[in-house]
Amino acid sequence: PRTSALGMAALLGASLLWGLGHIADIMAIQHLAVVAFWPLAAWALLGNRIAWVLLFPYTYLLFAVPTGEALVPTLQDITAYFSVTLLQWTGLPVLLEGRHISIPSGDFVVAEACSGINYLIASLALGTLYAYLQYRSPWRRAAFVLLSLLVPIAANGLRAYGIIMLAHLSDMKLAVGVDHIIYGWLFFGLVSLLMFWLGNFFREDLQPAPPSPTG
Repeated sequence: PRTSALGMAALLGASLLWGLGHIADIMAIQHLAVVAFWPLAAWALLGNRIAWVLLFPYTYLLFAVPTGEALVPTLQDITAYFSVTLLQWTGLPVLLEGRHISIPSGDFVVAEACSGINYLIASLALGTLYAYLQYRSPWRRAAFVLLSLLVPIAANGLRAYGIIMLAHLSDMKLAVGVDHIIYGWLFFGLVSLLMFWLGNFFREDLQPAPPSPTG
């Protein structure tokens, strides 16, 4: 281990970034700078070689930055469109006005809590960790990370469709209160397990590692 001038410069940049975010009162910039401060401090103190070996856990800390609010409206629209399309395929009369969905048995709204942003962030974080541990080739890692990004978006639309259909078939007795949140998390857990089960068929962590250039 030895100190790194480049790491020191990056650490100084993170400190200045936090200062600018504080002056401008932009919390997102301050959050990013605070989370980035710790891996950059380790880089500055331990040097370039150790920082390169620990690049993934250093970078993975960025998932601690609270973010995703800007994606909520887009995810709400995607969920509403996806669920309405499935309802139409089912043959159920449906009317979509903005994010309000009307069927003969009642009305529904795709609220911010139903956008699936929590599913998306959790799936992306777990998928990134899984890809790093299970695969060695960059394209397989990238493919699984992309899968963990797309699957929760589609799954959330399917979840919304299932909740509407369950409420419709039960005469609005099921999936209309807090239980629809419980159903949603259970559904997300099953989808995640299925995704990891499929990814397990292509795992590379049990294969012998390629020899290093030094021998």
